[in-house]
Amino acid sequence: RGMAHVLSLSLRLFRLAAEERRQRREAETQSQLNQRLLDSLQERQELLERLARIQRSITHGTVREDVLDAICLGARELLGDEVAALQLVPPDDPDVLELVAMRGRDALELRGLRVARGQGIAWRAMGDGRLVVSEDYQRDEGAESLFRDRGIRAGMAAPVHESGRAVGSLIVAS
Repeated sequence: RGMAHVLSLSLRLFRLAAEERRQRREAETQSQLNQRLLDSLQERQELLERLARIQRSITHGTVREDVLDAICLGARELLGDEVAALQLVPPDDPDVLELVAMRGRDALELRGLRVARGQGIAWRAMGDGRLVVSEDYQRDEGAESLFRDRGIRAGMAAPVHESGRAVGSLIVAS
């Protein structure tokens, strides 16, 4: 009976140890999930703070170019890409997109650049009305040659809307 009692205690100890390991794994998994959620919340907080600063600059009458540059800077920093640009359809020519703001390399040199309808992912994003991603811009058939020649490898563009209609695209690229 003594051996049976020791065996019973040993089995109970093994079960408790197994249960403790299972609970520890669950706790680690929950901790990792909590960390991801915290990181996500911090990113969202950053985004909301940046959007609030942009909104304040608009309401305080900040120069249009400064507001557009702030939008590009925010997109570039939030996504961690080398280049962020904002292309809008100018009122004088609905068949082109004009580069009105850009942050990153070649920013000053390219400001004012006009891209003909149908060229580049910005036009595609406007036409599709959704985010467009080009993971291999160098081989993308619709890529704008000037950006391809400047070494853009990957990019994505999101349409910019005004009063329910697409008026441009916000682009980030590397």
